[in-house]
Amino acid sequence: MRWAGGVIQQQRSAPPSTLLNGLDAWFSFDEASGNILDSSGNGYTHTEQNGVSRTAGKVSGCSTFNGTNDYYNRSGGTYPWDSSTDFTIAAWVRPRSSSRISIISTTNNIQGINLELNATYDPRINVYAGGWRRINLGINTFSFNTWHCIIAWLDQAGRIVYISGDNGTPASTSTFTTPTVATSAQCSIGGYNGSQYFWNGEIDELAIWNRILTADERTEYYNSGNGIGYGNL
Repeated sequence: MRWAGGVIQQQRSAPPSTLLNGLDAWFSFDEASGNILDSSGNGYTHTEQNGVSRTAGKVSGCSTFNGTNDYYNRSGGTYPWDSSTDFTIAAWVRPRSSSRISIISTTNNIQGINLELNATYDPRINVYAGGWRRINLGINTFSFNTWHCIIAWLDQAGRIVYISGDNGTPASTSTFTTPTVATSAQCSIGGYNGSQYFWNGEIDELAIWNRILTADERTEYYNSGNGIGYGNL
């Protein structure tokens, strides 16, 4: 409430962000050490493997990976984000390597999804659909030691995969066959299946939705290049 002209007026708070709708997981990487928690409240805690370090991030803190063997892992079961349903994955990343490195993968090493940078610094999303379907953004401009925003999504009805870098125009695949869902999968952050393509650099504000974000929501997540944390939604 506030006092205005001798009258007490009720102030209205801003409505919550629509980025909270359909949110499956949000990892802020603000923990001082150890496992990373899922800020969405859905319980997708991931276990630290081989001593992931922490440093200042795009928004508050972040995790920094050595590109050799450290990552986060959650084993077994299925996940709301898989190649059988619509999903959106968004993250802020700061790479330090020109090799193929994985941001997040949910796979049994045969089927699943994988968001990564290829060896030419180009963002790529891989979805298994009767064989791996790969879509590169095609910009090859993600520079070292610089924060970049990656957002990828799957349109299940249209059978199309999209990926966008730094809120630019998205690239997309052609129509593909019905995706195959990974069973007995593990979700790895900072590596592919916990066995290869280990991330070299930083990852921050990794979020996953069970729907396709609108262009306005992608812009809100990008936040004019400043990023946004879960606590600001």
